[in-house]
Amino acid sequence: MTDIRSNSPNPSPVGSSSVRPVLWVVLLVSGVANIVTVPMDINVVVDTVLGLITLSSGAALIVDHYKRRRR
Repeated sequence: MTDIRSNSPNPSPVGSSSVRPVLWVVLLVSGVANIVTVPMDINVVVDTVLGLITLSSGAALIVDHYKRRRR
């Protein structure tokens, strides 16, 4: 008996379909929050944390893109 799932061109782990939209929301929210808080001179730590969250979610989206890319 053949396994139909093995013929799919781009198999993805279970639950990975919900990761991408969450990463996009995190990227947008943290990016906008970072843009808003920088000119307000709230705190350097808050700006740094928001920047790191934005950077890491963007990097995670890039990694996800290259994992799903067809060869």
